[in-house]
Amino acid sequence: MLQHYISLQKVINTFCILQFFIFIASLKFGADPFLYFLAACLPINIALYAYINRSRLSLVNIIITIIILMAFFVSAYLSPHPYPYKYLAILIGLSTFILSLIFRGESAFRMLFYFTLISNVLILYTGYKYQFNPDFGNNIFIDNSRNIVSAYLIFVTIYYLLFCYILDKKISLSILVLLFINCLILYGRTGVVLSSLLLVYGLYKRFGNIIFIGVISTLLISLNFIYKLIIDSTNFATGIDTPRTILFKEYISGMTTEDILFGRSIQHCCSTIVAYSNNPHNSFLMGHSFYGLTHTLLFFMIFTVILWSRNLELIFFSLIIFIRYSVDSFGLFGFPDLVLFSIFTYSLYENKQDKFYYSGEKN
Repeated sequence: MLQHYISLQKVINTFCILQFFIFIASLKFGADPFLYFLAACLPINIALYAYINRSRLSLVNIIITIIILMAFFVSAYLSPHPYPYKYLAILIGLSTFILSLIFRGESAFRMLFYFTLISNVLILYTGYKYQFNPDFGNNIFIDNSRNIVSAYLIFVTIYYLLFCYILDKKISLSILVLLFINCLILYGRTGVVLSSLLLVYGLYKRFGNIIFIGVISTLLISLNFIYKLIIDSTNFATGIDTPRTILFKEYISGMTTEDILFGRSIQHCCSTIVAYSNNPHNSFLMGHSFYGLTHTLLFFMIFTVILWSRNLELIFFSLIIFIRYSVDSFGLFGFPDLVLFSIFTYSLYENKQDKFYYSGEKN
């Protein structure tokens, strides 16, 4: 029976990884029809979840999920934003949430390790192929900048680190070093900072206090060289000023009660954002424009649950995700939410001391 369960979990994990590749295809070749393929995975993900958790299904949880789902559909209908994919994004969001519950265990960890490693190696090779021209990253995904490329690398690396934490695995520093190098050659300020934090985290987890302090001391001694390298090699050379603050202020200025509740039409309120291809460069603002206050409250609740876990590592991971969400519009809802949903669900089950989820082993 146990052998049957383990083999079934491998099949489920393989199907989950297939969804990773469908999402990558949507980035590489354009959203249609791949986003519809991701949404079509929803009933299969639900069926797989129901089968492997048939003894744990809760009517209360099912009712809560349906209520939240209906609230978002109503919010999308009431929102003045005309975005055509906002209903589809809800289905992808639910499917991704279910996927965060069924992708687990040792086989999932191995798949994720190779997926993360190969992704970083391919980006580094692409940079080398184009002689690290600053524009190479803008040509990797269709209609997505190099900043989005570094963001996805950061997210998949956090997902890998989450599995290392949950399954008590040794962190591969090669992945973190590759991530940092890729963020450097992709010329993104936020990417460099966040990848640096993840690298420092990995050094601490691998070497402990004494060696960690030694490494940090060496880095501090070499700070002048490192600073010059970062300034010369990334967007830090252009300064720290950013139009994102202007976009944020424009969106929230003059909001009425109706705007707060149901969201805003960017075309009618925000000429500067319109000039940036209707992109506020902030996932929270974009989500609010689609779904209003319902969206804001959901993700406030998610972060509150993670904080309530009092787990510093989970909080650290989620803070990096929220920082990245705050400087670009690509999540909330989207396939990258898989990482945040996984942290959220693990926080819930960790509080219950239920290690079944992600370990793939019954108590």
